[in-house]
Amino acid sequence: MAHIKLKKLLTHEKIDQILHNEETNFFGFFIKHYRFTYLILIAIFLAGFYAAFTLPRESEPEVKIPYAMVSTVYPGANPSDTEELLTNKIEEKIKNLEDLKQYTSSSGVGVSSVFVEFNADADLRDSMQKLREAVDLAKPNLPSDAEDPMVSQLNFNDQALITYSLVGENFSEPELKYYADILQEKLEGIKDVSRAPVIGGLEREFQVVVNQSRLLDYNLSLGQIVNAIARANFNLPAGNIDIDGYKYNVRVQGKFSDTGSLGDIVIASFNDTPVYLRDVAQIKDAYREKNSESRVGVGHNAPNSTVSLQIYKKTGGNILKMVDEANRIVEETKNSPGWPETLDILKTNDLAVFVRDDFNTLGSSAIQTIILIVLILSLAIGLRASIIASASVPIAFLMAFVVLMLQDMTLNSMVLFSLVLSLGLMVDNSIIIIEGISEYMGKYGISAYKAAQLSVWNYRWPVISGTMTTVAAFAPMLLVSGILGEYLGTIPKTIMATLISSLFVALIILPTMAGRFVKKTLSQERYHDANGNNGDGAPAGHKPEKTKWMEKLKDSYAVFMEKILPHKKKRRAVILTAWAVFIISALIPVVGLMKIEMFPKVDIDFIVVNMELPAGSILDKTKEVAAEVEKIIVEQVPEIDNYVTNIGNSTSYDLGGGSSGSHIASILLISMKTAAEKAMKSPKACGR
Repeated sequence: MAHIKLKKLLTHEKIDQILHNEETNFFGFFIKHYRFTYLILIAIFLAGFYAAFTLPRESEPEVKIPYAMVSTVYPGANPSDTEELLTNKIEEKIKNLEDLKQYTSSSGVGVSSVFVEFNADADLRDSMQKLREAVDLAKPNLPSDAEDPMVSQLNFNDQALITYSLVGENFSEPELKYYADILQEKLEGIKDVSRAPVIGGLEREFQVVVNQSRLLDYNLSLGQIVNAIARANFNLPAGNIDIDGYKYNVRVQGKFSDTGSLGDIVIASFNDTPVYLRDVAQIKDAYREKNSESRVGVGHNAPNSTVSLQIYKKTGGNILKMVDEANRIVEETKNSPGWPETLDILKTNDLAVFVRDDFNTLGSSAIQTIILIVLILSLAIGLRASIIASASVPIAFLMAFVVLMLQDMTLNSMVLFSLVLSLGLMVDNSIIIIEGISEYMGKYGISAYKAAQLSVWNYRWPVISGTMTTVAAFAPMLLVSGILGEYLGTIPKTIMATLISSLFVALIILPTMAGRFVKKTLSQERYHDANGNNGDGAPAGHKPEKTKWMEKLKDSYAVFMEKILPHKKKRRAVILTAWAVFIISALIPVVGLMKIEMFPKVDIDFIVVNMELPAGSILDKTKEVAAEVEKIIVEQVPEIDNYVTNIGNSTSYDLGGGSSGSHIASILLISMKTAAEKAMKSPKACGR
């Protein structure tokens, strides 16, 4: 079989010439000046770890979408008046905006909403500014009793990431609202929290019931009463005064705290006698009409009234840190002296669980890859060389993290998916280079430094072309335009950054490390000197026990190929067999033996049920429908652990993060699996 073995194509003179040329080119410079390469490696570690720990963690990529909403409230107006007095006035000002693609509007009881969509290639910041200016121009044409229009940009990630519900028996709705406000103030103090709205509960208000006949007796109008209350109900700074050498701030406190102070307002004078508000109206200390309600059910029990808090993350915030800090604050609040022992705070939703799972998947996949590289390569080229090859994985990842940071990207599910996908692609470069080093050391008996130079010389262009071919396969995804293109662009950007980083590591970092730390190994054929010895003085043909089984495997493969290659019919049979296997594999999904679907089925831990009644439906009617759905859930969903019903709000994990209105409701169901995992992770379950 000697005639099929690899011939010695390089002589001493040829090797010396190659080494001389390589030491003066780009790649050889880094291998020769290894101290400079070490500095680059240290910089990669420092910058990479900094990027890995500071990159924001999110559930989904932050995508800037060209959508905006203009909302205006006009209390008491019917839908037709809302459309005529609000919606039409706003539409007149925004219909000629530059880069405007389309707009739609809806007019309800006291609420006008105009949905605006800009062109995908427009400058979103400039478009939003022009929209605000157009809305400001429409303000003078709106009724004076209407609130100022609110312009908000819709955010793909504007969704509640974690929800807490207050659960306890013998607590009234005002009491639940009181404690929810306490918790809300603490949660909104978290660095990465944008807002934590309270859903459900009663809000206190003073109701002024005017006696029409008394108004006529004093010759007063309803407008005079409204103006008098508005003038008196305020808190304003009033400057400062100097007393005895000290400066004191002065503030006018006029906000009403009880019905008595409100009744003491002077409306006007009648026959030189002041007329107080209590003279013409009855003042009640009551609660505002509810526009939302929240209920929670544990297990299959009937739901109880609750107050829920939904936490939203700031743009660029870290979801994991935010959730951890929120959990810590909740535990501290529950154990604080002023918090009732019978009032529990139940976490009914936590999207950070999915982000943690993605990070765990990436970490476990990287560790498995490194272990497999070490085990497999150590059998062929030695333990030290295999460890150096496996080190290319974390180094390339650290470089990719730096690239992601420079592009203002975040660590999210799409990025983590791309990193896991690139794991199987990035190790090939390092394996080729380290195998080349082992080949040259074993074949010619030269030092690891010279073998590293020869390996890069021989394999750099195949490695570069192979990597760039893979990069080119993902690059067309960057050509996808619009919102989908911005969302999917995360995948090619991450994979391209990882692959190019692995190429840099394989051609510069790894050869330098191998040239300094890999010892000579005896493997395969050796370069023989004039005395018949190997290049390192060992007898020719000597092989250690570790490489004997590799030689047997190669000999068996050579015998197999020797039986096929010289015979034309056998070669054609092998080629035809490969084509047949390919065609059969391609036909498997076509004939229906393998089902095709866009995304695989995923066993999620929660379900969202959204309900929408006809626009204008009152809250009580929506509550009745939600109660019927709750009954179905309790009777027909045995896996349920708890569920939260929000009446007046919908829960969405798509664009915009849901909506509100008296005609909509949503139910969030949590499975038993989630409850069991929470119990196992709790300090009590872990024995801490």
